[in-house]
Amino acid sequence: MRVDPLDHSMLADATAVLAGACAFDRAHVVADEKLFGPGPGETTPQAFGCWDGDLLVGVAAICANRVRVLGVIPSARGRGAGSALLAACEATAKSAGQTVLRSLDQPGNYLAPGIDERNTETIEWLQRRGWTISGEPRANVLIDVRGNPKVSADRVTALTAAVAQHGYEVRRARADETALLAAVTTEFGGAWPFELARSLEHSPVGVHVALKDGAY
Repeated sequence: MRVDPLDHSMLADATAVLAGACAFDRAHVVADEKLFGPGPGETTPQAFGCWDGDLLVGVAAICANRVRVLGVIPSARGRGAGSALLAACEATAKSAGQTVLRSLDQPGNYLAPGIDERNTETIEWLQRRGWTISGEPRANVLIDVRGNPKVSADRVTALTAAVAQHGYEVRRARADETALLAAVTTEFGGAWPFELARSLEHSPVGVHVALKDGAY
């Protein structure tokens, strides 16, 4: 088994690895973002791959104090690939001055709120390597919006009109709405400005705002 930095040119192979390795998260759908995408602030991700000969059998990514993702295909488990990938992530974080690591939930670029509690194999695997469970289980909220009677254009129109009677304007944000970024930076800080800026780049923009008297 050999662990080296993973180049973006290996994305297709890495995506296939995550598809086979992650039974509880759809990591392969967002492989590019989790392995190579930016993080908040000045953080820079580092992706690693593990090869058995010429075959890529595992991948991982570390960014700041978060192990964003780590997966090994089932047929290659039990031979040290996961341990080698985890060690590479831990060493990278330590060299950058990090002292405590978390898994998956990097603000602004998270795969899940944490490891799925059903994934007992991975949880126990990490515990054997000195990791501990932190906090209570958190819910990753998934809502069905197809055919949901509470999600419709008519309901949006009605609710928007209702709050307008109280002086509030609710609308989709504009891509060039820099004042919104400034307001969020001042009021919330943290990773919020980073997440918001990325959402404003989507088409259509994935952000909605509420204003009163022109203020957010």
